[in-house]
Amino acid sequence: DVEIPKDMLLKENRSYFIWKYGKFPDVVIEIVSNNQGGELDDKLDKYALLGIRNYVVFDPLCVLGKITLHVFELQGGQYTPTSRAFFGTIGLGLVEWHGSYEGLDALWLRWCFSDGTLVPTGAERATMAETRAKNEKARADREKTRALDEKARALHQKTRADDEKARADR
Repeated sequence: DVEIPKDMLLKENRSYFIWKYGKFPDVVIEIVSNNQGGELDDKLDKYALLGIRNYVVFDPLCVLGKITLHVFELQGGQYTPTSRAFFGTIGLGLVEWHGSYEGLDALWLRWCFSDGTLVPTGAERATMAETRAKNEKARADREKTRALDEKARALHQKTRADDEKARADR
């Protein structure tokens, strides 16, 4: 229920301010880059006080320990760790995914649907559209060939029938 600013590259549009957007986010995701951010203590407490329903800490470099994905759900004013990163209020979940994105092969955090299917990236959507277009062209080409074959077969049958009639008339 939040309208995204048209120019996300402007510095003032790269952060989510509750007073600017008029609502608390449904999910907060912190991506750990060093051990100074307080993601598993100070921020955990602050987001709970704000009433943020879901809090996720993604630590792909294992700066905070061996666990790369921490998922918390607010229950009774406190966060409870949960093993499932699906957020019913937005109809999406998060999964760790190892693969190539923007030319970088790494561990990524990806949005997914309730069945675990990944939400495709822009590049993946473009590839799927290209594949669909190629498949549709191949189908159209097959249909055109079938129609030409059918036309040739009908012409051949007509020619045979005309020949037989001409022989009969002699």
